Amino acid sequence: MHTKVEIIFLLPGMKHRVGFTLIELAIAMAIVGILSILTVNGYQDSLQKANFRSMRDVASKVALSQQQHRQSFGQYASQLASSGNPSAARLIIPELNEYTITISNANFQGFTARVTPRLSTMQTPERCRILQVSSSQGFLRYDSFSASNQNTTRECLPNG
Repeated sequence: MHTKVEIIFLLPGMKHRVGFTLIELAIAMAIVGILSILTVNGYQDSLQKANFRSMRDVASKVALSQQQHRQSFGQYASQLASSGNPSAARLIIPELNEYTITISNANFQGFTARVTPRLSTMQTPERCRILQVSSSQGFLRYDSFSASNQNTTRECLPNG
């Protein structure tokens, strides 16, 4: 004895029943579930890549601001602030609320800046967690590092 469960839809002008079995509905729901999982994963991957591009824009802004600072004060800034007035040692970068930016080796010839997103505000791919921009005698170099500080420049910045 087989029991068949049907959800019945009667359309206007139809004299017989049209319905879906429970198995047909389960298959349709499984397909919708799989498609939604794929969509969410794709969205998260795209969001992480966009956040990394945003981090690269901030690193470029730091590099440009450092060049302008050197023209004004004769050396690169060794300190950062999110507001206030720039000085011979201090550079103003409003994005400090969204990123952790550290400057090292700053003198009149070059500097190194590391940009890391604050995890509470944005996610980046695990292998592209830190972006470093270095300037030496006017030449800029971008490098990327994973959360465990391994160089991942070839993966995260394939075109430099």
